[in-house]
Amino acid sequence: MHTLTIIIVLLVLVAVGYRAGLTRARRVAVDGAHPLHSRPVYYGVLLALWCAIPALIVFILWAVFGETLSRLYIIAGLPSDIARLPGDQITTVIARIRQIASGFGVAGDTAPYENAIASGLATFKTVTWLAAIGLAAIVGVIAARLGLARISPDLRARNMGERVRAAALLICSAVAILTTIG
Repeated sequence: MHTLTIIIVLLVLVAVGYRAGLTRARRVAVDGAHPLHSRPVYYGVLLALWCAIPALIVFILWAVFGETLSRLYIIAGLPSDIARLPGDQITTVIARIRQIASGFGVAGDTAPYENAIASGLATFKTVTWLAAIGLAAIVGVIAARLGLARISPDLRARNMGERVRAAALLICSAVAILTTIG
């Protein structure tokens, strides 16, 4: 469900950004005394990229740090004698609490602190996920507003869009090469 939500949020940002950039470029082309450097469609694509990339960065940061935040949440809720356990034992306790929170349960009886942390963990994960979605949307809208202000006849939208595409292809190539090496 998280992946589908990410895709939907990014697609909405891209669609709104593209349409806003295209509309603004057409308005500048009609109102301005100077012709646009690029065709209006390139301004739409550039604004769509300006909306999607910051939102995508927010989702990547959430994916990287989300589990660490939930681990810290669990550790903060543990009783002090349990929190002082050695590394492998505390990892087992955390895994047990995550299993309880997932709804699949665990073998044996659960301690009251495990149930309390597990129920709070489910809420914590939902709140952090909704915060990530909201932050991504806000960052995308702010980027769109800043990008709309930059659309002018002097902006080289086609050149900037091609540089972004070239960078994306370079990153994809690097990931493919590193995956092959790994």
